[in-house]
Amino acid sequence: MGIKTEIALPGSKARAKMITNDAIMVIQQLLTDPRVHPEDCLFNDKDDPFAPPAADLDYIADLNTGQSYIETWNRLITKPNQILCPILMYIDGAATGQFVDLPITAVKIALGIHTRVAREKPYLWGTLGYLPEPTKVKSGGMRQLVNSGHHDGTIPYFEMLDNEGQVRKDEAKRGQKQGQIDDVSKTDALQKAIDLHAMLDHILAGLVKLQKEGLTWDLIYNGRSFPGVEFVFFVPFIRCDTDEADKLCGAYTNRTWNVAQLCRYCMCPTLQSDNIRAKYKKKTPKIIGKLVKRQDKEGLKKLSQQNLHNAFYKVRFGLHTDQGVHGACPLEVLHAILLGHFPHIRNAFFKRIGEDSRSAKTLNNLASEYGRLLSRQRDRDMPKTKFAGGIRRGKLMAKEYVGILLVLLITIKSPHGQKIMAHRGPYFRDQRNVKDWIMLIETSLQWYEWLQSTEMP
Repeated sequence: MGIKTEIALPGSKARAKMITNDAIMVIQQLLTDPRVHPEDCLFNDKDDPFAPPAADLDYIADLNTGQSYIETWNRLITKPNQILCPILMYIDGAATGQFVDLPITAVKIALGIHTRVAREKPYLWGTLGYLPEPTKVKSGGMRQLVNSGHHDGTIPYFEMLDNEGQVRKDEAKRGQKQGQIDDVSKTDALQKAIDLHAMLDHILAGLVKLQKEGLTWDLIYNGRSFPGVEFVFFVPFIRCDTDEADKLCGAYTNRTWNVAQLCRYCMCPTLQSDNIRAKYKKKTPKIIGKLVKRQDKEGLKKLSQQNLHNAFYKVRFGLHTDQGVHGACPLEVLHAILLGHFPHIRNAFFKRIGEDSRSAKTLNNLASEYGRLLSRQRDRDMPKTKFAGGIRRGKLMAKEYVGILLVLLITIKSPHGQKIMAHRGPYFRDQRNVKDWIMLIETSLQWYEWLQSTEMP
């Protein structure tokens, strides 16, 4: 545990100090934790850890009921002593202080043979390693000192790693002058993406090896001993936010109108992103890997993919699809819904009313009063509805938008609210349009609740 390694990053040529833990030791720690009880374990049969998944499942609940698990089990489990063990990955950055520019990004894993409730406990997550924030300024300065031939550069010359400090930005500027590169900032973005996957490749090396070789283990479960169990590992999905997911897939993080594609899952053009019936070919490691191998930069640009060797292309994901990491980064409620879909609904409604109109201000005041009447301090499980500045205020916590939409819904459904809306012309006088807004908000709130279900038919 706590293996320290220094590597020269291939993109920026900066030095990165990597702190990693041996993957086998991390999994051993999770398997032997004394706080794990039989009810925390997730097997297809409570008495038999080798039992296959049920063939007649009519619901989706925990990990062992999904298509990813079932089809991977059918293809990989070939011996009676084998157990399929999903490995969930979690990657997210955390700030170390308000006034310190030192974020820490941990790459963590949990075992899918533990239940969802058990995986909510912090001790059932182990850390494979940490992604540092390397600075190329220090390495670049040392390289200039060494290249100057000064006597003080003798010791740094022997201390520096191969190619450290030879920043590609100078090469990019020369290429820009020759008309080969459009923008140096694009090269900076590519450098960061290449460096990220180089660090991830270093962290994931132990896990990739473990997936190839497997792990033989004497399992103690429910008071019984099962010697010689062979664990077979795969990654069903990665828990990360939208920005991190794009980076892990090697996709562009720029989402402006002139980007060819916004989606990391498929090849849907940007101008078709709002078409819910659009069907396009899925992105796969095989397709993108061929373009990278051929150095087809124009082909990668059309797919909005970076020209890099993706560290996750070595990892085994669910065998229900050939998408690999591109199919293993699902949308997450925080950014896609609470901070994405919900604010858009509120903003679109008030844009229809007239953002600076008298009706908008009156509706905001009415909604604020409804929210105050709805608020109850004892009901901690209910959404917050009391907002001092009304429901149009900025900077809100993500979960507060549930209360914003709830109050907006009640305001739209109220007779007084509809009377105010009718002043804004024929659009809101037509009850069909009012009913459409009610259906949109009600469905969105139901959708949010449904996504939190522990079991779905």
